[in-house]
Amino acid sequence: MKLYFIRHALSTNNADWLNTGSTQWRDPDPTLTEIGHEQKRYLAKFLNNKGSNEKPLGRDTHNLGGFGITHLYSSLMIRAIETGLAVSEELGVPLQTWRDVHETGGIVSGDGETKPYEGLPGKPRSYFEKHYPMLKLADDFGEDGWWNRPFDEHEERMERAQNVISEIQARHGETEDQVAIVTHGAFYNLMMKVLLGIEDQQLWLALANTGVTRWDFRKDSREPTEWVRILDYSNRVDFLPANLITP
Repeated sequence: MKLYFIRHALSTNNADWLNTGSTQWRDPDPTLTEIGHEQKRYLAKFLNNKGSNEKPLGRDTHNLGGFGITHLYSSLMIRAIETGLAVSEELGVPLQTWRDVHETGGIVSGDGETKPYEGLPGKPRSYFEKHYPMLKLADDFGEDGWWNRPFDEHEERMERAQNVISEIQARHGETEDQVAIVTHGAFYNLMMKVLLGIEDQQLWLALANTGVTRWDFRKDSREPTEWVRILDYSNRVDFLPANLITP
């Protein structure tokens, strides 16, 4: 399995933070900005690049021969869905929602500075069916919204990241699948730390908007119960023009 972590394109909250350094005006579930819509189009074209006929020796560690994405997942947050659907349309691969790859904190009002966080329901199934009819939703997702919980704390986040990595390996680990997950910066950090075996809460692993990180998974031929995991590259944004690269 090859696994690609992709951060969503620039959201209105991201733009506000870049402009003000504050979360005071944050939207609980923001959409993409005009720059974000441009970024997602570049991302989709990049992932659909068939590559060169000239193959490197050994593994194609930088996708010179293209990507060949077979499975595409996204969180239920609008910024990730809008990013993922652009990729889905370009590749002809369905976008399947995965509730657990949402950003840390969840769907909450407040900013954590001037107002405390308060859990919200999140958008119901009918909203997604109306606005994003091509999206593949889980059968158990109904009209009461997908969040309905308080702001999640560190311990919950780490457990969720560990569960996501375990589920990815269970679904795709012993296959030739090329799996892409459109997720979020802070949750990406947790999944990376699980894979790297790092617990340092002060360490931040950068992933720019629409940045791509690739891992390869395979079973160890000497120890069949163990996984070999190879980090080929992280935070790849060389497909974006300089004026569209946002941290």
